[in-house]
Amino acid sequence: MKIKNLLTCCLFSAAVFAAPVSLSAQTDKDKSSLSKEEKKEVRQQKKQDRLDSGKLMVSPLAGPGYTPELGFLIGGGFLFSWRTDKDDLSLTRSNMPLMISYTSTGAVTLNLRPTTFWNGDKLRINGNFWYKNMSDNYHGVGFDINDKTDSDEGVTGYDKNWVSFKIEGLFKIEDNLYIGPNFDLNYTKGSDEADWVANDAYYKYYNDYPFNMGLGATFRYDSRDLPANAWSGVYANIEFTQYGHYLGGDNNYNSLLVDYRQYMRVNNRDGRILAWQVSSRNTFGDVPYNELSQLGNPFDLRGYPWGRYRNKGMVFAVAEYRHTFAKKSGDLSKFGAVAWLAGGTIYNTGEDPLIEDKPTVFMPNGGVGFRYEVQPRMNLRIDFGLGRHGIRGFYFNINETF
Repeated sequence: MKIKNLLTCCLFSAAVFAAPVSLSAQTDKDKSSLSKEEKKEVRQQKKQDRLDSGKLMVSPLAGPGYTPELGFLIGGGFLFSWRTDKDDLSLTRSNMPLMISYTSTGAVTLNLRPTTFWNGDKLRINGNFWYKNMSDNYHGVGFDINDKTDSDEGVTGYDKNWVSFKIEGLFKIEDNLYIGPNFDLNYTKGSDEADWVANDAYYKYYNDYPFNMGLGATFRYDSRDLPANAWSGVYANIEFTQYGHYLGGDNNYNSLLVDYRQYMRVNNRDGRILAWQVSSRNTFGDVPYNELSQLGNPFDLRGYPWGRYRNKGMVFAVAEYRHTFAKKSGDLSKFGAVAWLAGGTIYNTGEDPLIEDKPTVFMPNGGVGFRYEVQPRMNLRIDFGLGRHGIRGFYFNINETF
């Protein structure tokens, strides 16, 4: 029943974000007499008119991918963007990527990430909704055991059902400064475990308490020129969330996220961007195995299996160069490339009888990627990342990692 309620929340939220936007049918004039170049100009003008009017734009996407935890996959979805106030030409367009994938391991995943701007950007409402039904691997808690335990279905395999519903509302209190509440509701239940997983003390205890609900506060400074794909500015975020029985959850714990990002034009040129990020997440209390800080996913150390490296705390840093290729005319094209170097580690934030404390080890990371602009300053991204021991991943997604 709980998981049905979570899915209902996700669908309801998607409807709320999309509610202010309506599609209007347009009739095309006869194009048979137009040349190829003229038809192209007509399409570009219609697209620009749609942007200027703030109407909804929908870009369908599909492509292959590969990740260490999911294997080969076929991903598809849509990028939605619109302006919540069509008369406010200065208001940043809201956007909502929706991605669904099916993998060679039989996994089904869904991700919805709305970023919306309201009332002259005095209010921002953002969300991150996930659903995964998949065969997964659990490697225990702590770097030493995470690194040494092979991803073998007979040892670390189990089936995971995961739903996550996160939402935040941010109110502007001064230029570039926002504050507001955040809410997190998540459910993780494992089944059909290999003996090693079923007998792991941490997994065994928390798998019987799968439902969590948290409420907290977010403090954010954001001077980015465009959040979906920044070319300049600073993003500094502190987010504290408290989970507990008093909200209806199964576990009592806290999380603290600190995240700093900065962007600058190289040689003061558009489309040549150097971006860097330093981020840390620490958890305290009775933290379920899937709510521990996890390092290695499509949004931090790309290439490491999502969920393999977990502990109560993590920290990482990444520097990335983003290059958009130019046309012969000098204007920016739709095509681009990126390269990054990164590293981080996981660690324990305090004494826990279920976690063996071992020395932490630096986790190096690097990779390259391809970009294609599907809407103005909103990219399809394909990344190939490498990590320790030849670990690698190939990712297909929408918008930049940070």
